[in-house]
Amino acid sequence: AISNTGLIAAPGVAVNQYNRLNSLDQVYYVLFDPTNASKRWDGNLKRYKLSVATESILDVNGQVATDADGSFKRDSQSYWSDLVDGSDSTAGGAAGELPHPSVRKIYTNILGTMNLLDLGNATLVTSGLALMPTGTTQSTFKNLINWFKGYDIPDAYGVEITESTTPKLSTLPERKKLGGGLHSRATLVNYGYTAGTDKTDPANQTNIIFFSTLGGALHGIDAKTGVEKFAFIPKEKIPAIKSLYDNLAS
Repeated sequence: AISNTGLIAAPGVAVNQYNRLNSLDQVYYVLFDPTNASKRWDGNLKRYKLSVATESILDVNGQVATDADGSFKRDSQSYWSDLVDGSDSTAGGAAGELPHPSVRKIYTNILGTMNLLDLGNATLVTSGLALMPTGTTQSTFKNLINWFKGYDIPDAYGVEITESTTPKLSTLPERKKLGGGLHSRATLVNYGYTAGTDKTDPANQTNIIFFSTLGGALHGIDAKTGVEKFAFIPKEKIPAIKSLYDNLAS
């Protein structure tokens, strides 16, 4: 467990797809932060290094990342992170590397096929709004979707926040949040390697880490950078965005 702020759902270690007698030295932790009386639990995906020689988990600086009880040391720093994040499950990791909401590739099957969750698609907006709880307005629906994408929407139930309002949508802070990874395990999928290089070297491989969250989405994360390549939210999870935003006591 991560001391004070979160729990590990399940660690994952991947087999080298081009040398299946060996595992990669990368270990991925899906995390969740249980919050009392809260509908929304945040989480993260973090990468560390597995040292077979010392039988320990190492951080990006080559230091032992865990205490004797298995919790991450407060001064440890996971891969991808720009800061020390050891004892904070929601800091750093893949959450800290989320693309700007305006360029995130989030897909959905609201229209029955795979489409970007694009509020400029009038048909998608109409169909998505029909999935929401009774009484939800189009302005609220659009605000909630932009919140889900990562904008810190101050009031989803007011006017629709656009580039013509004050504040403008583009000036809002980014939330940089992922849902908790309860009941999820990180799975690595290999999509090939750079031609003309040693294919057994993970540095030359194109590996994507997949995991799902309580936020309702499946995420695909670049194993090298921690940057989200895409996310997918099924239409059945669209109505839940409202309750996640409201975050009422539960």
